[in-house]
Amino acid sequence: MVFAQIKNGNVVNIIALNDESLIPRFSEGFDAFIRVDGMLPYPSPNAGWTYDGVNLIPPPPKSPSQLDMLNKKIADYEELGPKLIRQIKINNTLAGITVEQSAQIIRDYGDILQMVNEGMFPTALYALQNAQPSGFATQDVLNSWIQLLQSSM
Repeated sequence: MVFAQIKNGNVVNIIALNDESLIPRFSEGFDAFIRVDGMLPYPSPNAGWTYDGVNLIPPPPKSPSQLDMLNKKIADYEELGPKLIRQIKINNTLAGITVEQSAQIIRDYGDILQMVNEGMFPTALYALQNAQPSGFATQDVLNSWIQLLQSSM
C-alpha cells in the first residue's frame, strides 16, 4: 500500500506500508493521508504535487534551463554537422569537382569544413561570410554552403 502524506495542501512524502495497523502512526500530524497506489493519472503522485481536497495535482512542467537549452542545441548541431558535410560532398560531386579541386578546397577551407563537421555552425558561418573564393569554391559555391548552414540553424 502506498500513501501520500499531505500537509498544507502539498504532498510532502510518499510512503509504502505493508501493514494497515501502521496507518495511524504514519498519518498522524498530516492534514490528509491518501492511498495512491493504482491511482490515475499515471505517474503516481509524489512529493511536490498539490492536493485541493479532492484531487491530486502534478506540479506544472519545468521550463528548461538555459544550460539545458544550450546543451540540446549544441548536441543537435553536432549530430547534424556530418550530414551537412555529406551534403556539401554530394553537391560538389554533382557539380563535377575533380580530385585536385577537392584537395584545394581542403587546403583553403579545411578549417571551416571541420567547424561544420563539429557543429560549430555560427563560427563556420562567420568564417564563410568572410572567406574569399578560390578555385572550384567560387562565390556561388561559398554562398551555397552559407545557405546550407543558415537553413540548418
